[in-house]
Amino acid sequence: MRAADGAQEASGYAATLADLTGEAVLLVPFFDNTPQELQRARFTGDGVLEVRTGACRAAPLRVSGRQTSLLSH
Repeated sequence: MRAADGAQEASGYAATLADLTGEAVLLVPFFDNTPQELQRARFTGDGVLEVRTGACRAAPLRVSGRQTSLLSH
């Protein structure tokens, strides 16, 4: 599976979840090798997972999920 295939699959899951719940769903790529200053997700001191949605805005999340893909070279 190529990285593009994994991203397309994840976006499909996100779109379906949004349709089923009628709520906004954020699809946030998060890679192991992303430098800390570029990461868009973090845990607060209270243990709440937040995602940066703009330059200075962070949205707390109620639910998070993980979709992983195996990449072949």
